[in-house]
Amino acid sequence: MPPHAEPPTIGRISNNGVPLIPHGFIERSRLAHILDAARNASLVIIRGSGGSGKSGLVASWLREETQSAARLSRNVWVSLDDGARSRAGFWRRVVRSFHTAGDLNGDSPLSSTSLEYAELDELPGLFLDQLELDGIPTRLILDDFHLVNDSNATDIVWLLKQSRWLSVIITTRRVGSFEAVDVASRIHTIVITEKSLAFTAEETRDLFASATQFSAEHALVVHAASKGHPLAIRIAVTLLTQRPETVTAALADVGELTRQLADHIAQTLLPAFADDVRLNFASLVSLAPELPIALASALTGRSERDAEALLTEFANGGLGEFRLAASELVFRFHPLVCEALRIRATQTLSVEKIRTARTQSASYFSEHGNGLEALKLFIAANEFDRVWPTMARHFSELINFQQDELHSLLSSIPLETLLRHSTAAISLAIVMSERERIPSARLLQLVSRGIEDASSATVTMDQSQFLLRSLALFAGYRAARRYDDAADAGDNFVALVQALDPATLAATRHAIGAGIIQIVITNILLGRWDRAKHIAHLMSVDDHRGRAQHRASLLAYIHAFTGHIPEAVEKLGEVSPFERRGWRTTVPSVGWHIAVALRDLEAKAPVQALEALSALKARLNHLENWPFVVWSLARARLATGDAQVALDEFDAAIRQNEFRPLSDYARAQLQATKADLHLALRQNEHAKLELDNIHATGGAFSPLLSRSRLALATGDSATAHNLLDLDHIQVSGTTREFAEALLLTACMRTLMGRDTEAVQTLRRAADILTRHALTSPVAMIPHAELRALCAREAPELEYIFDGIENPFALIALVNPLTPREQEVLAALATHSSLDDVARTLFVSINTVKSQLRAAYRKLGVRSRAEALRVASERGFISSR
Repeated sequence: MPPHAEPPTIGRISNNGVPLIPHGFIERSRLAHILDAARNASLVIIRGSGGSGKSGLVASWLREETQSAARLSRNVWVSLDDGARSRAGFWRRVVRSFHTAGDLNGDSPLSSTSLEYAELDELPGLFLDQLELDGIPTRLILDDFHLVNDSNATDIVWLLKQSRWLSVIITTRRVGSFEAVDVASRIHTIVITEKSLAFTAEETRDLFASATQFSAEHALVVHAASKGHPLAIRIAVTLLTQRPETVTAALADVGELTRQLADHIAQTLLPAFADDVRLNFASLVSLAPELPIALASALTGRSERDAEALLTEFANGGLGEFRLAASELVFRFHPLVCEALRIRATQTLSVEKIRTARTQSASYFSEHGNGLEALKLFIAANEFDRVWPTMARHFSELINFQQDELHSLLSSIPLETLLRHSTAAISLAIVMSERERIPSARLLQLVSRGIEDASSATVTMDQSQFLLRSLALFAGYRAARRYDDAADAGDNFVALVQALDPATLAATRHAIGAGIIQIVITNILLGRWDRAKHIAHLMSVDDHRGRAQHRASLLAYIHAFTGHIPEAVEKLGEVSPFERRGWRTTVPSVGWHIAVALRDLEAKAPVQALEALSALKARLNHLENWPFVVWSLARARLATGDAQVALDEFDAAIRQNEFRPLSDYARAQLQATKADLHLALRQNEHAKLELDNIHATGGAFSPLLSRSRLALATGDSATAHNLLDLDHIQVSGTTREFAEALLLTACMRTLMGRDTEAVQTLRRAADILTRHALTSPVAMIPHAELRALCAREAPELEYIFDGIENPFALIALVNPLTPREQEVLAALATHSSLDDVARTLFVSINTVKSQLRAAYRKLGVRSRAEALRVASERGFISSR
């Protein structure tokens, strides 16, 4: 145990987040004793139907436990609902609840974890680290676990096995994997079922004696009709107390009383209210999933004081509960009560009244950050044109944490309805595009119809509506992988953003931020690096924490790929260590991984670069940026001298992603990369075939550089040289491409005997490499000729080759040796002295020395051993 981990002995229990759920009408000490007996269990499961009193039991027990606590401990209450169904949503809710309950300092594992983009695989580990750091017994209460995916139990079981500080209470309506035999065998588990939660006959009699004017015989009738179900009993008590005229006066007619109660409880489950005012109020507010006081007041036209009083009355009557959410109390009816009230609302309220209530509630939830609930209410109100503005506003949270729920919700809208509402159709297409590697026919249908209708819309729009329609057009093209059209639409959107007045800019900033992120990514996919960088800088005013980190990641990616390593390193520094840890398995981390890998590659650490890319390699088929990951992997492999491994990996990646849509730029980049891998293996014909199949480059200069390498490999230095227009590449290409072009040009000029120009070009390349911290372009040329040039003319430039592999050493360059020089070297390989060579060739010793000096100069070497090695490797003489 760490020195700080021993809890203090002063008694205190932190109960942050425990809802204010009433005990009920009577004290049921029997249940408290059950929980007391389960105090030492690691896992307590309380299972029962809706309204069986699970949450109320735990809440009241926790509050009573606080009074008698002997040691410091902490209760963390996690209220679960549809928004926490997926693993991402579940952990987001757990961590947020922990933040509410815990005092976290700046060094705590969870204090700086980005909830917007937290890494799912590491969050349980971070949670465990936090428990160990705090050293405080912590009880996690997962309320309504049946509302989330049962697979989330796996993480909780793992935590319970790992942590000595954690215990868990689960409330649920169903049997789940927590009750599996293997869990019980590993973890001390206690299950409390609905049978234990039900009122006994004696408890029902005590309740009637304390809360009603009716006799014990009436109590037995109620107990039989309700089967002891706590909510049903409470509803029956309310009915009998507030409407005694419904009860048969004579107990002789017990059957009629039982029928009335059973019908009321089992069929309608609508609780009785003291008057119609309360019933109408309850019916109206039940249309919202949960109610802050302000929303209840707005929906009903009552003052906040009156609304709070009525909701408190309902809570005290056992019809619902208050809980703490985002620092304010919210009320929600118990599920059975809520369902009954909503049925009643649809039967008694006008269609317009219901639509207005749902729309008003949706707007409230959207304003307060709950996009999913807002969407549910807008859809229920048939306000389908409000779907896209809401989704755009909450895009980051919905896509990253509630994608499953969002997909299910939007898919429930009938197709004919979607096709009548263009932006709603595009909304569904966007979610589908996140899940489909290749756009399906349905996705393309939704996009086509959506774009057609949105483009031809003639309805008068204000500035905000026009902006959102422009964003929808971009998003539609993006979802369909129509990258060029998407980029054009993105440019239109950016122009509109730059022309916005301050008020509209502030009102739409969240949608703008999410849109610009996607526009930047689209331009990256098209190889429009300068445009992507310019648009990314428009995000500097975006205050969304997750998008700020995403922006830094994308800018690091852009700088690293284009060859500006110091700038990339600066942007990488804007992502803190905890946030980097939390990003490793998320889509927004792709740019970060590539930037880190290229930084390591340029630092002459290709093995580390491969490690940085390993997380992306494992999920390549889920990444839209996969061509750039493959390019980075190939470059790193070449830098380790593993050209064959690089080609094998490359072919496997292409097969895995063969039919996915690509921009012309990305396709040309991939084809040129494969050609380079073939060249490194001296497979010139394969390289030529690959390059001949490039029909459009999308502005990429990589095919031109590869063709120059191929011409060099086939001994046509002049053609290779003429392929490269350095001025054009400098203006239109990336710094990385320009550095590579300069190095290739220097190599070609050397082979053409233009040493003075070659040195000048090499000095220019070395300057760019140094200024931009680049080294890997040196690996993309054969070294021998330039090393020889440096040895002859510029020894101060030899450093650029230090620590760099020479993967293109096998390129069969034109043999610079004369036939007589080749004969001298070949003879030297089998004779120990120059005299023997001279005798063998029937020439003078001076002739041999002269020819050797010329051979040394051409090969860029200074010794006999070096000359033989280089000439043999290059195929200029036989290696035998």
